[in-house]
Amino acid sequence: MKADQLKLETQSVLDDLWEKRDIPFQLTAHKVEALGQNEYIIRFYDSRIRSVDVSWKNSESFKEAVQSAVIARVTRLTRDVGNWRMNMCITVALLQALCLFAVLPAGALALFFWLAPPAGIEPTSSA
Repeated sequence: MKADQLKLETQSVLDDLWEKRDIPFQLTAHKVEALGQNEYIIRFYDSRIRSVDVSWKNSESFKEAVQSAVIARVTRLTRDVGNWRMNMCITVALLQALCLFAVLPAGALALFFWLAPPAGIEPTSSA
């Protein structure tokens, strides 16, 4: 199959994946290059995924090979991004806790006395 035909089939697969929401962002195939016998690389020129390697066995269609390769690559990417987001959330929570504990003694003491003042001391209102 010629490179132009492979590129058209690849874009058709990418459009189908996007329409079905099987991938979280739209991709455009800019180039399909043969690396060897039954090995191709699809170049996207996208900051999230630059390219995908496709192994095309004679027993499957080119479209099926592209679909499984793209889904596998996007899954790895989103899993890595998800782990990064989770790690960032944990880091932010820890930083917030550290900041809270840095100011906690004065704030907690004031809150404690406001909620449960010692006997004989009435809480004052600022209104």
